[in-house]
Amino acid sequence: TEQLSRVLVEKHQCLSLRVKRIREEHGFGFINAITMVASVPELGTLNRNQIGALTGTAPFIRKSGKYTGEAKIQGGRTASRRALYTAAITVIRKKEHPLHHFYKRLVNKQKPKKEALTAVMRKLAIRINSILKDLALDPMTC
Repeated sequence: TEQLSRVLVEKHQCLSLRVKRIREEHGFGFINAITMVASVPELGTLNRNQIGALTGTAPFIRKSGKYTGEAKIQGGRTASRRALYTAAITVIRKKEHPLHHFYKRLVNKQKPKKEALTAVMRKLAIRINSILKDLALDPMTC
């Protein structure tokens, strides 16, 4: 199926350009890039809060009456969250990457590692969104 995906991406110029730009970001290979483009076609058109909510990396505070619980991630699109997870794991292992330092800073502040990893995932989603926003592709033709 990967070979078929590559053929389809090469035939569609707009899709090919979007996948190519995402792959320039460290941690995103072909499969992760195509997963992001396919599962979140709105990439490049949303603001940072919307992209966080759509990918399932935005924290939502649980409230009811006087009760205020912890903030938890929920909802979003599963495929994009999985692609972001694998990309985030790759990024935090690369010691010279800025998001590695961001992750370490959160862990040093006693944040749970999963919470710090989710923050890196959200940053990656926002970064990809801004990269595709800078492409300024016409949504009517793509």
